[in-house]
Amino acid sequence: EAFAVWYHKDIIPVVSLQNKNNKENSLVYVSELFHGPTHCFKDLGMIMLILLLQHFATVNNKKITLLVSTTGDTGPAAVHAVRRLSASPANGSKINIIVHFPKGQISNFQK
Repeated sequence: EAFAVWYHKDIIPVVSLQNKNNKENSLVYVSELFHGPTHCFKDLGMIMLILLLQHFATVNNKKITLLVSTTGDTGPAAVHAVRRLSASPANGSKINIIVHFPKGQISNFQK
């Protein structure tokens, strides 16, 4: 469920960086963490965090409001993760989110 919105079939592909002298045996591998819904590595942790918060809110029959202030990728990743809960009526989202973005200090891509 957490990775249903990932844009790569392997979710988090691990790719080899070719060694120029020995292309057969690469010793360096990189995890591509940008295949999430906001193309930010923070999607990975944020989706899991929101699902855990939703679980504990449900178990304890509580509502949670998250307050986020950001100049970067955290806000969009958090908003998307919470929006996923709200989009599915079966989940019965118990999480609300308020995000503060400083005026003029975030890129159009992050908006």
